Amino acid sequence: MLTSWEDASKRLEGLRVDVPATKEVVGPSVIGGRLAEDIRAKVSNPPFRMSAMDGWAVPVCCLDKGETGLVIGTTVLAGMEAPGLAAGKTCAVMTGAPVPVEAGAVIPVEDARVEEGRLYWKDKLTEGQNIRAAAEDFAFGDVLLKAGTTIAPHHLLMLRAGGVGTVSICGRIPVALIQTGDELCNGVARKPGFSVYESTRACLLHWLRKLGGGRVAWSEVHDTQGGLRKALEDTLAEGQRLIVTTGGVSKGVADFVPAVAASLGGEVLLHRLAIKPSKPLLVVRFPNGAVLVGLPGNPVSQVLGLQAVVAPLLRCLQPLKGMETHKAKLEDECGGRTGFRTFLRAVVRVSAEGRLVVRPLSGNESHRVSNLADCNAWIHVTGRHEAGSLVEVSPFVDTHWNLAPCRP
Repeated sequence: MLTSWEDASKRLEGLRVDVPATKEVVGPSVIGGRLAEDIRAKVSNPPFRMSAMDGWAVPVCCLDKGETGLVIGTTVLAGMEAPGLAAGKTCAVMTGAPVPVEAGAVIPVEDARVEEGRLYWKDKLTEGQNIRAAAEDFAFGDVLLKAGTTIAPHHLLMLRAGGVGTVSICGRIPVALIQTGDELCNGVARKPGFSVYESTRACLLHWLRKLGGGRVAWSEVHDTQGGLRKALEDTLAEGQRLIVTTGGVSKGVADFVPAVAASLGGEVLLHRLAIKPSKPLLVVRFPNGAVLVGLPGNPVSQVLGLQAVVAPLLRCLQPLKGMETHKAKLEDECGGRTGFRTFLRAVVRVSAEGRLVVRPLSGNESHRVSNLADCNAWIHVTGRHEAGSLVEVSPFVDTHWNLAPCRP
């Protein structure tokens, strides 16, 4: 019995790899870390009404009375306390300085004139002009960054402006990559017989490290129950928290991963989805909290499984729900097997009108890799779709779209 994508998402609800988060001081050292929890503002921004210009604070009652002249009082600099404004008076306020509560606007220095200690201006002022309202950017308690966000340098601006001194960073997850398949050849010359070149190890190791894995251990095992069992026992004993296997998860006589994982106390959360590629995908949770993700043997199945399940786990996100989706217009008709969610390799671009358009690529079988030279997206389909219809698309793993419009 195959599990639908939607039911699979529910089964994996709340699945996390248990690695203690660490509290770290907001600064350059947290760049690249992933947030373990939502970060909320400790203060509002701005924290009080402040002047947006170097100018003069004008009482609300005088916004349209520039020619009457206001008596000029003190000067308020940034960091000082704002004085009260008596009737008929003004004060100079610098950019970032607090504005008196009686003030309704700030008139810039260049738009006013001073004669004999009095302030004059011509144009009527509107209430709030050149004043930054308290909390107009964000308020105390607002979420500044969501859990799972990878901290970039510009995020430090938000965090510091929000009074955030420390953040909780996801621990780097120790990962093991175990590859099965006696037919795989890793050398320059092929082994005797009908062997095939191993093609996914290098990119999987790269992605696992880039996505946030801590130490990433690699091993390969023969297609025997005993060899696989020892490899999994050793990996669990070494403290790896996320185990990624390739091959051995389908229904063949040498596909031992599901049974061996279960014999070690693993709870099978998910096995065999109504999706293409990566139908035999396996997810197991062990009693110590470690998680095994069994990827199928075909290369593109491994890529999709890594993007849909492994990457979200490494980013402290929900598996199967971490694939960013957009709507795009189909350039050519496409479709997949009835009753399955099919992921087609494709090319996304932006039209001259600024809209996302997508062209499906040919050769979408899970063993074919030649179209990866052009691929930058997945199309999500559950049936036939005509050219011109809207479909869901996701960036292909480790791919960034150039969203500049293409001119004909």
